[in-house]
Amino acid sequence: MLEVKGVSSKKGQGILQQVTFSVEPGYIVGVVGKNGAGKSTMLQTIFGIRGYTGQILWDGKDIREDWVKWKQQVSYIGEEARFFEQKTILKNMEILSTLYETFDKEVFFQSLHEMKIGERKKVAALSRGERVRFEIAFARAHNTKIYLMDEVTAGMDPLFRQNFYQLLRRICTEDTLVFLSTHIASDIEKNMDYICELEQGKLLQFRENL
Repeated sequence: MLEVKGVSSKKGQGILQQVTFSVEPGYIVGVVGKNGAGKSTMLQTIFGIRGYTGQILWDGKDIREDWVKWKQQVSYIGEEARFFEQKTILKNMEILSTLYETFDKEVFFQSLHEMKIGERKKVAALSRGERVRFEIAFARAHNTKIYLMDEVTAGMDPLFRQNFYQLLRRICTEDTLVFLSTHIASDIEKNMDYICELEQGKLLQFRENL
């Protein structure tokens, strides 16, 4: 279970104010709100790149007790994600896989094949959809338990989004948890298990999407 308890952004690190919720793995959580509501800040705070007060716990343990272990289990997919843009997918994997204790190259290549992405392509040459799929393949290979996806479906056509959500459902069967920020109302209604709504850094609601 992921538990967020009274989390507020530290000065200069965002606008979150006393955000509290908990959710079990196996679900897709839609993070919604107007521009500037704090959606990206919340995802980046959970990922560990923004300072905060309060507690974030995974399986009952504060993530700050072992940052290295936490980074092995969580992936942020969005504009802040860092890869070597002028190197190929293969070269990125060879370099960055060394940062993870459990990186499985077989899973990585299998995921690329499933997603129809060539390993010899440079990251900078990937389309938006290809890049998202590449980052998911990388995350799956190091046994990610929590996916933090920041506006990854923006600008994508309906067919791609349909296939994308089918992929997320397969990921969720792997005992993982997905957070996805989006402005697309139809996606929220059809594909989210829970709704996390923010406004000016405050949590308006965290509820099951019935």
